Amino acid sequence: MSYLPSVILVLLAVAGVWVSSRMFGHPISPFSVFYGVWFFTLALFFLRLVEYTPVRAQAWRLIVLNLVSFGKESPLNGYEKSFT
Repeated sequence: MSYLPSVILVLLAVAGVWVSSRMFGHPISPFSVFYGVWFFTLALFFLRLVEYTPVRAQAWRLIVLNLVSFGKESPLNGYEKSFT
């Protein structure tokens, strides 16, 4: 059971590549690289192969906000449509 969080995170990294290929037409995009690296390193953390410094709850909230705000439907990505 200790491998379950790592398996879930690796599956999320693979899902990020799949979503990238569906949304952007190519499996390698900034979206898939960002989420793939995040989820893969978190999977390594849960396997105790990577050490992180202790992080407060406020920092974890900012990390989650960063992950959520990077998606295609993010308001930060709306400026790209005005240039095309």
